[in-house]
Amino acid sequence: MSPTLDTSRPVLLLDGGSRLDLGIVRSLGIAGVPVHLLCAESRSITTTSRYVTAIHQFPPRDAPADVRLAQLRATARALSPRPVILPTGDRALQFLSAVRDGFEDLVDHDLPPAAVVDRCIRKDRFAHWATRAGVPVPPTFVPRDAADVRAAAGDLAFPVFVKPWVHEHWDGLAPGIVGHVRGERIDSAADLVRLFDRLEGEGNGAQHAVVQQFVPGTDREHVDVHAYIDGAGSVLGVFSARKLRIWPPHRGLGVLVRSERLPAAVEVTLCALQRLGVTGMANVNLKFDPTRGAYRVLEVNCRYSTWTELPTRCGCNFPIVAYAAITGQEPPSLHQLDGIEWLDFKRDWEAMATYRREREWSWTSYFGSLVHVRHGAFFAWDDPAPFFSSLARRVTGPAIQ
Repeated sequence: MSPTLDTSRPVLLLDGGSRLDLGIVRSLGIAGVPVHLLCAESRSITTTSRYVTAIHQFPPRDAPADVRLAQLRATARALSPRPVILPTGDRALQFLSAVRDGFEDLVDHDLPPAAVVDRCIRKDRFAHWATRAGVPVPPTFVPRDAADVRAAAGDLAFPVFVKPWVHEHWDGLAPGIVGHVRGERIDSAADLVRLFDRLEGEGNGAQHAVVQQFVPGTDREHVDVHAYIDGAGSVLGVFSARKLRIWPPHRGLGVLVRSERLPAAVEVTLCALQRLGVTGMANVNLKFDPTRGAYRVLEVNCRYSTWTELPTRCGCNFPIVAYAAITGQEPPSLHQLDGIEWLDFKRDWEAMATYRREREWSWTSYFGSLVHVRHGAFFAWDDPAPFFSSLARRVTGPAIQ
């Protein structure tokens, strides 16, 4: 960490109570940056971190945007020196991007242009945008309705992966319609038609989902590249990692992730970000396609990842790079350490039921894979309270995100 970095300016975070939020808090806190949480849920796991400077009551995510903006302005106005704000999850990113004109006189940020944020969050728009820009995304079909699906199903190459434009579109579906809000693998034309008929019957039809060719290979072919690009287009740092297991299997988040330099994935990522005009923090999901011998870009997120703490603990503290860039200071140099793993034990344990059934992981290989785990979703030697709180709240409190 640069010894000359001035860390006096506070950072505001819209707390979602997730692993992602906790990772950002710790990344800033270990560098001495004051962290102020805008928090709607007093039982949020993030509030127990020793690195939280202050907690400010904030309206819930379903409150009117003008009410939330007014509280953001009131909190920022009371802080000195002038605060910085970083995006956390997608919902926080959407809110901040939409109301940026209403707080820029009080708070500094590094949000990319609103159009870029919208295209990255909306999977239908991202598919068209990335394809036109020449980004190597899997072939994607964006139907207008179930009739479109019935007409095209016979010409699609299966398996395919169906996912909503945004996760919220599937949040309210009746149990059994889809396996998970992140998406559903479909292996035949008949199954695809049935799925869209059910979605349409739920009033949440084809106009809210995309159909993407499924990239072959095991879940260990999933990798992420994190990158920070300043407003002038300069790359201030990159980090790459392999997802050894994901939750839910074949369609979800990394739950056992290993730091690993992946030059080919980094090259594809930086080219994609340049073509798409993404600035600020970017978290890019890719999968290696063995049939093509190359990486496919699955998603581009203009925010930090669920396991943001892993790159920080491996010498690549992206929240601090962002802080330096936003405050006009020279960012610290980043040097990635390889072979270190991050584990989300609860979700990883749940995922193992599927992996064992499909014989992708045995108990012997499972326990062997934990040898290099050094960091967890909640536990940290320098910040143990969130871990113990997470244990208690599984019994007494709301579900942890």
